[in-house]
Amino acid sequence: MKNILHTPVCGEGTGKMAANREIFDAQIVFSGEFLPALFSPDWFGRNNLIGNEDVEVARVGNLVVSREATTFQTDWFTFQALQQQIVVTSLGPVTPLLRNLAVGVLMILPETIVTGVGLNFHSHYKTSTRTEYHRIGDTLVPKDRWKSLFPGMHVGMANLQVMAQKVKENGEAADGDQYHVFVQPSALIPEGVFIATNDHHAIVVDSPRQPAGEKAAQIVRDCWEPAWHHAMELSDKLLADVLGG
Repeated sequence: MKNILHTPVCGEGTGKMAANREIFDAQIVFSGEFLPALFSPDWFGRNNLIGNEDVEVARVGNLVVSREATTFQTDWFTFQALQQQIVVTSLGPVTPLLRNLAVGVLMILPETIVTGVGLNFHSHYKTSTRTEYHRIGDTLVPKDRWKSLFPGMHVGMANLQVMAQKVKENGEAADGDQYHVFVQPSALIPEGVFIATNDHHAIVVDSPRQPAGEKAAQIVRDCWEPAWHHAMELSDKLLADVLGG
């Protein structure tokens, strides 16, 4: 079950836009080296990361525990562990419980090799008219140059990805942290728009006293809530600029 919101994006009441955020969810991703078979629902229960009811729900669902992958679902999150990635995704309302769960996993295994953390947020907006729906794609991806390549054919935006990075003194992009924004037609809402943000933090271990897993946990603890609010504000502003322009 997704988190259903009826929260107007900024600009409501000005007459300039009428796109509403209808669905919002969050995802925390770790890249590195992992042992998927370790992360069974029972392991989460033994370490007091989830309660007995969550363990029981995970056991009766589509549970997979193997050397290659572990996946399970509770009433409020899904979990997937692969050998090079862990993904925790919210179900229902987004709350700090997701952050606490991800931090708890790494604090139990502080020596785990973690090379990156992704703080991801997904919004689905419903536009009020088909004209507004098309205006978003036409503004973000102007069609004239593409129509010349596909004469007589319909051309539309399928997926836009933008990456932002810090800038070095010479003006070039700096290595390390990156911020990605994805815009697509929503697969869940007719005439809706999907906006995803990926706040990626590269893990660089500066001191042996703070192993990679512990440092990744600190990033999630410190950055997750600001990333949440920034993702909502950025998505709102993007649509406000497009529809209000």
